[in-house]
Amino acid sequence: MFTIYTTIDCDFCTSAKNLLNESNREYVNVILDTSEKKKDFKERTGLKTVPQIYTDSGHHIGGYEELKEYLN
Repeated sequence: MFTIYTTIDCDFCTSAKNLLNESNREYVNVILDTSEKKKDFKERTGLKTVPQIYTDSGHHIGGYEELKEYLN
């Protein structure tokens, strides 16, 4: 199981979710759709871009390109 942090009109987010779907991987999509959610995410992680993907153990994979490498 993966957790993927996304925003609404993000092409890399869509590509990452498509990649997870194509490889039959389950994931929880956390949509950062308010300024409060975005601010909280940035403060907690120090990250400013999406997608950001984590495993259930909390391991940070990174973004779309890192996810492609991780799944290979």
